[in-house]
Amino acid sequence: MLEGKTKILHLPSSVGGMAWALSQGEKKIGYESEVLVTDESWLDYPNDRVVRLGSSKIKNTYKLFKEFLQIRSNYDVFHFNFGSSLLNLKKIGLNLFDLPFYPKEKKMFMTFNGCDARQKYPTMLREKIAACHDEKCYAGMCNSGRLDRQRRSRIAKATKHIDHIFAVNPDLLYFLPGDKSSFMPYAVIDNSHQEEVVQKNKKFTIVHAPTQRAAKGSDLIISAVQSLQEKDSSIDLNLIENVPNEKALAFYNQADLIIDQVKIGWYGAFAVECMYMRKPVAVFINKRDLMHVPNEMAAEIPNAFIHINPLNIEEKLKQYIYDPIKLKEVAHYGESYANKWHNPVNVAKRIKVFMDR
Repeated sequence: MLEGKTKILHLPSSVGGMAWALSQGEKKIGYESEVLVTDESWLDYPNDRVVRLGSSKIKNTYKLFKEFLQIRSNYDVFHFNFGSSLLNLKKIGLNLFDLPFYPKEKKMFMTFNGCDARQKYPTMLREKIAACHDEKCYAGMCNSGRLDRQRRSRIAKATKHIDHIFAVNPDLLYFLPGDKSSFMPYAVIDNSHQEEVVQKNKKFTIVHAPTQRAAKGSDLIISAVQSLQEKDSSIDLNLIENVPNEKALAFYNQADLIIDQVKIGWYGAFAVECMYMRKPVAVFINKRDLMHVPNEMAAEIPNAFIHINPLNIEEKLKQYIYDPIKLKEVAHYGESYANKWHNPVNVAKRIKVFMDR
């Protein structure tokens, strides 16, 4: 059992700000917790330590080995994210190279966040609606099946060395070891303190913020909203792309309705950030995957979101755009849901159970 000022290190990337949010939650329940990243994301999420990598593979490897030697004995818990590790030298066939070389008394966790575990062809066989059906998703990088094989190999190695594996998307648990993995909600910091600017004669503003259009079904979303706009010029669509997180939050705060995605089957940190702001969120939730989440959470999902899919986007949006009472109800339930399930302190407490084993 880990006691007192246990030192935790999250690495090696920010992954939508989740590592930082979870770190802040862990500090609030009595741990020392830091985030180390290898290069900073353009999304500009905070961190404590950075290993700056350049174009030289030899120099990069040296920097990473040096950092590994510094950290391996200085922390009690290592929490790896995006199914990776500090010395994940996949270009030379050394996936998760450092995992066997941490001291045996250290606790090690790993979080899978999406396409680090999700596999294209098994997903296509299982689901009629999935981003994996789109050959253009992430520029077709999964089409050959090579990445699926690499993911299986990486998961197998992680299973040997990691104390417990977490998945923030419930569908990932189809690919992770059942006896050693579990669902964990995103940890997302509440930034709803931003003051909303009320505009006179403001259009009804829908916000969609895709980091990858094919994965989120953005073309379907844009087409549905454009169809609505042809009938009603008071509807506006604001696409937020390639904008650092802090600046993006200001745009989210001006929305009347948020659309997350219609292909993945779950929601991301973007949706949670908006729910904290009392914005109603429309998203496709795959009901089959709810067997992987806590029963209480699954029971609250019907009221917390506007449920859409690729075939009913326009119809569903019309039901809510012209019904402010419905919008307000979803926003209210959504805010409560976000505070309960995604508050970093609450997520940190869930992980503490595994640290105390």
